[in-house]
Amino acid sequence: MINELRITTVGLGDIHKKSRESAKHPNGLKFAFQPGQEEIKGALALLKQQGRKIDKFISVPLFMISAEGKGYISIKRGPNQDEIIPLYFSKKDAQNLLKQVKKKYPKAKLEVGDIDGVLNVLYKRNDSWLSQVFLVPSSDSLQFFSQMQKTKDSNHKLLKPKG
Repeated sequence: MINELRITTVGLGDIHKKSRESAKHPNGLKFAFQPGQEEIKGALALLKQQGRKIDKFISVPLFMISAEGKGYISIKRGPNQDEIIPLYFSKKDAQNLLKQVKKKYPKAKLEVGDIDGVLNVLYKRNDSWLSQVFLVPSSDSLQFFSQMQKTKDSNHKLLKPKG
């Protein structure tokens, strides 16, 4: 029986790597990426608004911004940093950027894709612009991670199973 559990944060890249490694073994660890219901509802609503008939979203939605004649919008992360093409896990966070982008590109719009499709493109294609793709955690996740970092001094949270 397990005497204690440790809760810690792990990057999505690390989990994805473990998931790919485990998939090679029949009894390997199985991972399921579960998006929040709010994001699923937002993705479905956006797809329906764009005229696509879809009743169920089976992956993790990613929200991106495009502008007519420009393609996907890239932004600078900081004063001396390269441009990135942000793909947001949160529709709300993507909409915040869309408001800013519309000042320069009035016809800019929010699009939705899924993480499986994005990862598939990243693995199969070698286009230089793909190096700019950046998966942006939700502001809620970043806030949670920040709180976890503050409590890291307490050597993670220990949970004792009941019973």
